[in-house]
Amino acid sequence: MQERENTFDRNASLKRQRDLDGSQMPPKKFAPSFTSDYLMLPKDKSSEEFHTFLSQSGNVKAFWYFPNIKNLIRSQKEPKFSEWFSTGNGIRWRVLIFFNRNACVSCFVEMDFEPNMWTLTRSAYVWMEAHMSNGIKTEKKVSLNFHKTFTFSKRDWGYDDFIEHDKFMSYLSHPIIFEITVNPVSPHDDSKELTGYVGLINEGTTCYMNSLLQTLFFLSPFRRAVYSMKTGEEDQDQIPLALQQVFYSLQFYSEAASTKDLIASFGWGLDERNTQHDVQEFNCVLSDTLERKMKGTPAEGTYSRLFEGKMINYIACTNVDFKSERIETFTDIQLNVKGCKDIYESFEKYVEIEDLTGDNQYEAENLGKQDARKGVIFDHFPPVLLIQLKRFDYNSFMDNTMKINDRYEFFEEIDLDKYVSLKSRGNNKYRLFSILVHSGNLAAGHYYSYISPKLNQNWYKFNDDSVDFALPTQAIEANFGGEIPTAEVTEKGEIRQLANKNESSAYMLVYINENLKDEVLREVNREDIPEPLHEIIHRKTEAKRLAEEQKKLKNAKFDIFVVTFEMIFGWDKPGISPSSSFLHGETIFATEKSRRYRLSIDKKDNGKALKDFLQKYTEKQIRLWVFAPGYKNWEFKELKPDDIVEKELGSTGEKAIYIQAEDNAPLFVQSEEMDTEDSQVWKFAREIEDTGYQTADSEGTEIMEDTLYVNASNNEKVTVFYKWYSYENGIPTLQLIDCVVLRNSCTLADIRASLYTKIYGSDPEQLKNMYLHQERCKTQEPKNKEFIMAIHSFEPEKNFEIPIGKKASFGVKFVTIDNGDAWIGEMVPNPLPPNYIDAKRFISEMCNEIYVIAKYNDKYEKYGYKSYSRQLMEHIEYSNEFPLKTKFSYFQKDLMQQLADIFRPLEPSITPANIQIYTKKSHMRFPQQLPYPYSEEENPLRFKKSSTNPSLASIIENSNILYFDIMPFPIPQLEHKIIVYCYYLTQNYEMNYEFLRTLPETATVKDFDQEIKNEVMSVMNTDKTIDLGSLEEVKYLLLTHPQKAILQELEYSSNLSVHSKNSNVMICIRAVLNKESELRQNPDYKKINVFTYVKGTEIYCNPLAVYIKKSWTCKEVIHFLLDNREPKSRVMITNYYNYGESHEYKPQRPLEDSEECFCPKYEDKTLAIELPNPEVKKSELRFKTNETLS
Repeated sequence: MQERENTFDRNASLKRQRDLDGSQMPPKKFAPSFTSDYLMLPKDKSSEEFHTFLSQSGNVKAFWYFPNIKNLIRSQKEPKFSEWFSTGNGIRWRVLIFFNRNACVSCFVEMDFEPNMWTLTRSAYVWMEAHMSNGIKTEKKVSLNFHKTFTFSKRDWGYDDFIEHDKFMSYLSHPIIFEITVNPVSPHDDSKELTGYVGLINEGTTCYMNSLLQTLFFLSPFRRAVYSMKTGEEDQDQIPLALQQVFYSLQFYSEAASTKDLIASFGWGLDERNTQHDVQEFNCVLSDTLERKMKGTPAEGTYSRLFEGKMINYIACTNVDFKSERIETFTDIQLNVKGCKDIYESFEKYVEIEDLTGDNQYEAENLGKQDARKGVIFDHFPPVLLIQLKRFDYNSFMDNTMKINDRYEFFEEIDLDKYVSLKSRGNNKYRLFSILVHSGNLAAGHYYSYISPKLNQNWYKFNDDSVDFALPTQAIEANFGGEIPTAEVTEKGEIRQLANKNESSAYMLVYINENLKDEVLREVNREDIPEPLHEIIHRKTEAKRLAEEQKKLKNAKFDIFVVTFEMIFGWDKPGISPSSSFLHGETIFATEKSRRYRLSIDKKDNGKALKDFLQKYTEKQIRLWVFAPGYKNWEFKELKPDDIVEKELGSTGEKAIYIQAEDNAPLFVQSEEMDTEDSQVWKFAREIEDTGYQTADSEGTEIMEDTLYVNASNNEKVTVFYKWYSYENGIPTLQLIDCVVLRNSCTLADIRASLYTKIYGSDPEQLKNMYLHQERCKTQEPKNKEFIMAIHSFEPEKNFEIPIGKKASFGVKFVTIDNGDAWIGEMVPNPLPPNYIDAKRFISEMCNEIYVIAKYNDKYEKYGYKSYSRQLMEHIEYSNEFPLKTKFSYFQKDLMQQLADIFRPLEPSITPANIQIYTKKSHMRFPQQLPYPYSEEENPLRFKKSSTNPSLASIIENSNILYFDIMPFPIPQLEHKIIVYCYYLTQNYEMNYEFLRTLPETATVKDFDQEIKNEVMSVMNTDKTIDLGSLEEVKYLLLTHPQKAILQELEYSSNLSVHSKNSNVMICIRAVLNKESELRQNPDYKKINVFTYVKGTEIYCNPLAVYIKKSWTCKEVIHFLLDNREPKSRVMITNYYNYGESHEYKPQRPLEDSEECFCPKYEDKTLAIELPNPEVKKSELRFKTNETLS
């Protein structure tokens, strides 16, 4: 035993080393596990007690009660060991407590190892808690947990300082309960090594399939039959071969088997893979499919021989000599769980005799109606008996299927002799082989299985890719269902046993005939498998292995774009490459193959690795730069040797690598391959193998150099691009002509001379007319980089210094320069021709013209109204979004004018003031409307320079979408006003007309009513559902949206502002006729609001308000509301929920079909009529193979 370690690091004190001979261990014995309905522990509070509770999942809770540990602290020098207890996987554990170890109580959990288990390792989560009493009340005072791996040499873990004496001195003379929970971790990758078996990977929600396939695999005749099916890699139907692969993997490989190929052979896509089906349903479909595949092969008849039994349905008359019999075959038996205690009671119900008497007499052939007895008896049971337990039952009242979790017992051995005919008795003892368990409910569940592969009481839990040992009690009793015991410590210091709901229970049982078990479970050896199948599977396995390796290699790589001078030579637009943005309406950089080369590199590559790779393709020295393709702000930055390329370029692909080669030597030439989607326009200029590589030393020390490497550090030289601009015959032309290195300080005159020489090939003669323009590769502005252009122009007489690698001379004007800048030369003609466009203007206009997506944003659509703009948009050729050519320099007013010009031909009254512009920043969920851009002259009170008339750049930010709406009235006219939409409802509550008005913000329902009074009368004249002569009044209603449930009747004094701005309600108007008015005033009637919806959808029908008699029963209300409705419609009780401005009625349950009076209980409730959804059907499980498709 080691001394207590540093208590500041609890992980450091977890391990307690010990001698490996176990000489101090007490004799091993198990503590009792309680399964009674109720227990209160300890039984004797004056003595020490130890109790454990095993959960359904296999975890164990251990409670160790001590009435007083103060005496133990003084007297107990050696550790105290608890009794051994087992978790569900059969591993044995015990608790060790040192009462006085460096003034602390130490607590450890030890795993039991047999001498031959020295290589075993198991992980577990352990929770340690101490419940202490102060003589009055017991509380949890210490709670710690850890996750550790237990090995032969490190078999116990815990805490040296679990309870510090000084800290808890006042509690030590009172009862203390140690609560220890051990949760062993299931093996996964090491399942084969640990248990000898492997699992199946869950490929979505395929646990139901896995649990059945594991069971079928261990049935030797079935496995042999699967192996014996003739298969080939070119077969049209791949189900047999795919199943062979699964079984082969389970038998010979050490990793969990994949069912991907099997699922693919079923013809299933992603939807089917992620739909959980019933395991019995899958078994039926699989057996039918395989039986067809086995016909004409040595495997034919395997299913019937293995799983098929026969039963006799009979009717025997009691008073005459007449008996009718019908023999049926079965491959599984479905037994009732509800109302049955165990499997024998279910069989008794299955063969229960029914008396046919009275009105239910049997029509005997030629003998008329006779009293008779009807029943079933089994002719014989199959070697392998599949029993499905009917755990799911349809509830007609709730219209759904409910899981029955009642306790239901089954046994490891059963004798079914009494349920078969006399001739078949004597050979009907069966042993439990497999238990398929369903955990959860119908909506969300999981399948796994317990199997005893050799029927020797050694059980294993197969849970997808995990296989673990299991105690027989854990496999069988723990899956009876019903309630499971657990325990907790009360404030009185008692351990109270509780009954928890158990959602895991056996769903299918597989029994094997006792006399046939040796044949059914006979070993399948390698020799039993046809040799061609070995070869096919080995080829496919090898192909998969290679494919996986290729996939890993591919995943370890990523694509980058590289650019060289030969690719951008002659570039005729701003910047040095195509843009990555769609704003300019040009082919973007990623798809413009002629301007870049796609290269695949390792994700871990750094700048040095990339440079070393590229250097192999040229003898010239190269230098690498990271840049952002675009017309502006391409942000040139050197890629340093230690820089990780992926990190520098980012995962979005918005950046690329520029390869700067000495003397602009070409690395690439154009490819002659046919241009396809995956092809490259460029290829490396030479093959690596063709020539060796030798480093070339650069020379020259002149001020202006075309060579790359010079006798100066990198910060004393700058890489720039040269462009030339000309304007001939009214056509402006821009071209990128060179990439050069500037070294030391130079001047604008030096650059002018160099540019001129590049174009004319001789010494400059007419530099007095030469303008220089500098395109800056980056801006200091971090936001809206796509919108900001940094271009500076220098007249011919300007000759500023350009300091490189040092400060500018004192008192001398200078120009700053960065790597990646572009210098443009322009010979301005003298005199200037008419309409001359200089280089700066040409570049600026090219950058300024952009394309955005103008997207119609109907604010009132979410209100449930058909807005003015929606009606307008339905009559134009534009869709809800369309490309709009506009300019970066535009402001909100310019955009309003541009959109108004587009829509004015359709509606002449539209002006820019009708256009509402929205902005949607990256943090916004929905577009937000911008305030109207008043000028100071238009509205001095609303004019704010900081927020009025924002630019396009700030409106769309970094997107390319411009949101807009068309208002029915000029926006300035809506100042301090509200727009009110209102639906007209017929007597059938159909919405067939829409009113639209603008009113002051203080307007009431009465004000609105006065506004639309004449229009309402005109609409009523066309409404065929009313007789104006019987009109009493009109009512304004507030409906929820989108449910269309009547929320309330609006008073005429109600303010409209809050309702008109709420997208969760709709304002409606409806006429009240004489008859309805009488019902409203009749004290014997009650008005009930109703809405209608289609089950499982968000489809809502017209609202409804009905008048029912207060004396009606619930049954009468249901009959009244569902009269002439579709079958399976239901009346639902709803609850009202209000979240801020949101109003919703949620259907809770069906209205009970009872004789109870409706009104006292539900008169204030809103009802819902649920219509059946013909589209919602149970997901049908079927295999979509070529055979079924044909």
